[in-house]
Amino acid sequence: MAASVRAAAAGFALGVACCLGLRPAATWAQQPEPAVDATATTEQGEPAVPQAQASSAEEEEQADLEDDANEVIYVDEQAVIRARQEVGLALRDLGYQRKRERNGREIYVNEVPWKPQVLVDDDGWMVVRRAPPTFSKPDLPGIWRGPLGYLVCVANPTACVHIGGWVIAERKLAWHKEAVVSHTVPTMDRYEDALVVRAFNQRTGEDVPDALSSLWEQGVPLEGQDLLASHAERRAALLAFWASRTCNDWGDAVRQVVQDFMQYEVQDSEHPFTAAEIAQANRQRSCQEPLNIDGLED
Repeated sequence: MAASVRAAAAGFALGVACCLGLRPAATWAQQPEPAVDATATTEQGEPAVPQAQASSAEEEEQADLEDDANEVIYVDEQAVIRARQEVGLALRDLGYQRKRERNGREIYVNEVPWKPQVLVDDDGWMVVRRAPPTFSKPDLPGIWRGPLGYLVCVANPTACVHIGGWVIAERKLAWHKEAVVSHTVPTMDRYEDALVVRAFNQRTGEDVPDALSSLWEQGVPLEGQDLLASHAERRAALLAFWASRTCNDWGDAVRQVVQDFMQYEVQDSEHPFTAAEIAQANRQRSCQEPLNIDGLED
């Protein structure tokens, strides 16, 4: 039921986040069009539209809305991936290479063993820390450059253990940490922004519409645990949620999702809002933009 609201929310969130993407191409099966009786008219004297043709148009419109929702998710994910790659490229400028990924963290090590180690987390934060001891075969010429070089480690383990990260002075280490942070600030800012946009569109495109549907259809409250039995209570909860959003671009986007749900779900149900309920909500609102609902009954 909330598919149309979810798709509308995704489109609105896409505009707020200023993300642009390529819309997936929709392909439709070619079916013979039903014959239209040119003399058929409605009671108002307008040409009648065949039911099959009207149903096909509704299905295409619904598919378009679902494509818009998928487009937002795809664009957001690609933006996060690109921003994360830019962070890696910035670290590469400083001589870092990605060593491994573990528990949602990418670990970067420098070609100079004593330089600090860098951790980049999926949540958008970075840690620059003293490099731990490393183990590698020594750089030897000839046949010892290959796997045979590890035989040297057996004979002389200290030749393969690098403890530069432990012995570097704290002041020198701090200077190199600052160099890493300064160089990666622009790319980390873009990475964090991409994560925020993705999370916001996830909320407005899926989380909020699903919560509104559960409230209206099952009485599951948006806050608290007691189920709302009557539709009057559910309408009041929707209005309270709409009015409690912050007065900024993010709050405006969530309020638009709620307003669309009220318009397309609640007003088409057997328990729509009344003009008095909407008027009271507008009198008590804290933000400038009023709540506009069509088809109100006195």
